[in-house]
Amino acid sequence: MYYRGKAAMQVTLLLILLLLLATTQGNINCPKPCVPVQECPRLSHLYSNPTPENIKNLMAATCTTQNKALQVCCPQNLLPSNCGQSLTSIRIQVLGSNEFTFGRYPWMAILGYTVPGVSELEFQCAGSVISERYILTAAHCIHPSAIGSRQLKVVRLGEWDLATEVDCVGSSQRQVCAPAVQDYAVESSVVHPHYNTRSLISDDIALIRVSRNIDFSLAKEWIQPVCLPPPNFNNEDISKATQVIVTGWSFSESDPTHRRMIEVSASSLDIHQCNTTYGGKLVKEQLCVSGQDGHNACGVEASSPLVITGPQSYRFIQVGLLSYGPAICDHSRFPEIFTSVSHYRNWIEENMRP
Repeated sequence: MYYRGKAAMQVTLLLILLLLLATTQGNINCPKPCVPVQECPRLSHLYSNPTPENIKNLMAATCTTQNKALQVCCPQNLLPSNCGQSLTSIRIQVLGSNEFTFGRYPWMAILGYTVPGVSELEFQCAGSVISERYILTAAHCIHPSAIGSRQLKVVRLGEWDLATEVDCVGSSQRQVCAPAVQDYAVESSVVHPHYNTRSLISDDIALIRVSRNIDFSLAKEWIQPVCLPPPNFNNEDISKATQVIVTGWSFSESDPTHRRMIEVSASSLDIHQCNTTYGGKLVKEQLCVSGQDGHNACGVEASSPLVITGPQSYRFIQVGLLSYGPAICDHSRFPEIFTSVSHYRNWIEENMRP
């Protein structure tokens, strides 16, 4: 059976190659490097997983065939290799502050909306910096059916406490203050095309392109991108991580002025067991997450990132973003549901441009 299956796969791949050779004359005006498909990380996975959609995408990317070898117009990798670093927290902890989120998560973004009849911007959804032009967030933070009359106007970076003009921690003699926040106008946004088409809430992911490059050198370690899961990432590895953390701005109906960034230690739950709790409404591109030590992520802004580290790397990798959860925060029977970022890495890269 193994050899028969392997042979069938080889025949399938050969048929794909012959189909490509027969139907394409090559993209002569390819503005990107024309390389063997195996040398293009963003397209090689299509070749090893020959679905009809992947075949179509490969055909569109083919630039030439030399010696009957498929070569593709390889898209530029716009995701930074220098990512997921949290440097400020080391200095803050040395100063003896217990405000561990201060400067620790420099990729955190919060979205500002205009609201009819309200003069000031309202900040209501979280996001994360993934490159010098793109913010990753939830589709329900952008889609008209979810935001109603609100309009997304800015992305704010370098924020910690929404109630203060200048963010500082420590005593007067050993005080550390963050640089001024940076507001970036929104140039465009893209929502996943299957948002809420497969389930009550599904494919809850979107990209925001800001109007100018984010200057990582200007704010140094205070504004930096987070890492995305590598192409071979398996969500089962989340349980092996050294840290599993949800970060976001807290909100409280009893004290609406308290809008400070918090972190919640979390653990990943079995998606199939969780699906039973949610009445079979989950899809495989979602993560089921529960807080530890009696805490949960219910009290943080929508689209808050779920990040992990280790055990072999100190870099933070964003594996999820908060999609929805229980309406009542103390209802521990219902964990939070996150969009699995690893399932959408290809979509993210395909929708980024320089």
